[in-house]
Amino acid sequence: MLWPNQKIICLVESTTYCNSKCPQCSRTNPDGLGFSGICELKHVTLDEWIEGYAKSYNEIESFHFSGQWGDCFMNPEIEDIFTHITENSECHISFSTNGSLRDPDFFWRIGVKNRGRISGTFDVDGWTQENHQLYRVNTDLEKIKENAESFATTDNSTKIFTVVFKHNQDDIKDIENWAKSIGAEHELMQSNRFWGGTKSTYTYQGVEYTLEQTTDTNISNDFENQRIVRDHRHTDIKRIGVKCSWGLESKVYVDEHLNVWPCCYWHIRASKHSEWETSKLFHKFTAELKGGEYSLKKYTLKEILEKRFYKKDLENSFSAEPAWMCTRTCGILNDQ
Repeated sequence: MLWPNQKIICLVESTTYCNSKCPQCSRTNPDGLGFSGICELKHVTLDEWIEGYAKSYNEIESFHFSGQWGDCFMNPEIEDIFTHITENSECHISFSTNGSLRDPDFFWRIGVKNRGRISGTFDVDGWTQENHQLYRVNTDLEKIKENAESFATTDNSTKIFTVVFKHNQDDIKDIENWAKSIGAEHELMQSNRFWGGTKSTYTYQGVEYTLEQTTDTNISNDFENQRIVRDHRHTDIKRIGVKCSWGLESKVYVDEHLNVWPCCYWHIRASKHSEWETSKLFHKFTAELKGGEYSLKKYTLKEILEKRFYKKDLENSFSAEPAWMCTRTCGILNDQ
């Protein structure tokens, strides 16, 4: 059964604005690193947050401000949203950020105000500004380190996250040692956005740059189950089923319009190349979503998850006509 737990983990989009220009991000056009236009530019206001989420607080275990389309600290009311959650619920808050927004006082303040109820992840993609900004374009490494160090002093769980490429693989030990020195965990993930080979290029301010897949076999051969099928090296391996990681872990994705999606991958597919999707269920779901059927503005989270799509149709589709994104992202390989 999908979504088996009584309380749900919500990955939420609080804004679609971002200061960073990561070249492999879907919101970024690799030709110049401008905004791709993949979504509406929008902040979730405090009033919208209260209207949409507050009635479901007792149904939610935690909120993760994940930043699929934007960095949550671009939202001018994000501190007030955090405060509303901690003052009116028992939900935990976690965030992922490029860390190059706000200042150390801000990160110390949100850590103290929400102590014991908040955890944070900061992106550090190189030990020099040159290496860091080759992927995390338009961010300041020293500012990120200062902000991360300030948050870590509040005794909340702190993580440093590194997307590994060939150009920064030799920086890993330095980043790891620094993370340890401030009491933070260090997490690595090789970029899984090399769709057609080991290299990708982008242009920025009239200069062409190349990103290359890591050649460190200790990293390149380490795959999480839900990521292995997205790597170009496994494109031709037959899938023999679908194991819905989000449904089994009782997670949902909520977009900037407060619509509830079964995962962020369905949302990406709807935002990009939905015309390539052959699944009838996918198109039925997105049509119903546009009609407000899965909106937190109209229903509680529990009411949405009681609907036929979540209770029956999605799981049944895995053995009949799975959506491309289900197979691509959560497909079970025949050699697993």
